[in-house]
Amino acid sequence: MESDENIGAGEARPTVDEKESSPSSDPCLPQPPEKPEPGDCCGNGCFPCVWDLYYEELEAYNKHLENYQKNLSS
Repeated sequence: MESDENIGAGEARPTVDEKESSPSSDPCLPQPPEKPEPGDCCGNGCFPCVWDLYYEELEAYNKHLENYQKNLSS
């Protein structure tokens, strides 16, 4: 079963700042993807794995959030 703990040291994954993941009253603020539960991965080496999908969505979320914050400051 793959989890965050099984990610190799060379495989840096994007992170979500606590402040960024808190709910906001701004409906335009992007919301972070839902992190898979520990039992969501079957451990059979599926492609894509639920963790692969989560990290792709998290990367897209972080980019969207960065663009959103840039637009607010301009």
